[in-house]
Amino acid sequence: MLANTTQNIIHKYWKRGNSKMRCMESQHTFSFGGFFDAEQMGFRCLQVINDNYLYPGHEFSCQNHCNTEIITYVVQGQLEHKNSWGKKSLIEAGEVGISTATTSMSYQVLNPCRFKSTHFLNIWINANHPVQPKYQQEYLPLEENSGKLLLLAASDNSNALMTINQDVQMYSCYLQAGDYIKYNLKPHRYAWLYMVRGVAVFDRKLLVMGDSVQIHDSQLLMITTEFSAEFLLFDMA
Repeated sequence: MLANTTQNIIHKYWKRGNSKMRCMESQHTFSFGGFFDAEQMGFRCLQVINDNYLYPGHEFSCQNHCNTEIITYVVQGQLEHKNSWGKKSLIEAGEVGISTATTSMSYQVLNPCRFKSTHFLNIWINANHPVQPKYQQEYLPLEENSGKLLLLAASDNSNALMTINQDVQMYSCYLQAGDYIKYNLKPHRYAWLYMVRGVAVFDRKLLVMGDSVQIHDSQLLMITTEFSAEFLLFDMA
């Protein structure tokens, strides 16, 4: 079921694909693996949003990435991350890692906790040109900046925490009860809003964890909450 507004389409969480493996459970916003939806083949350069729960003590491997920005957004728990370049890191809740993949890259993530699943998002953005391998990782001071959009990643933008090779501004935001955010989407731009957790209202429509909004062209966006909410906003060419 798609809820249509003037220039927006709301994709409800229960329409996502679901996959269960020995090591984790995933919800797929776009077609991925064994989940296929002809109407959900990515949006602009945004190709994958997988909402994952990696089981205690388990490891997940992924292979064959080329010219892709691979974003690991840890919501709860920890991940030990390593890739085929030999880069290793520990990504904790509230931190984000970005691997810029060139040629053929593989990586593994491990949940080091033996009794609790790690909740993380895996996001893929197609690069707009051949890239050089790179790894970045940053802590997101979301709760310290409640009610503000935090520019997590962008192309050649000195205000962003990290850089990516695509005409995208990726924002993260945490709202406490009573907070609201306004964002002016410029002409000939597109946006995708993804609810990480909590409850919010957009365009007088209720959004919950796992919901997405597909947004087209120039308009003033407003997101509010009477509870608390965390979301991602992608502003794209």
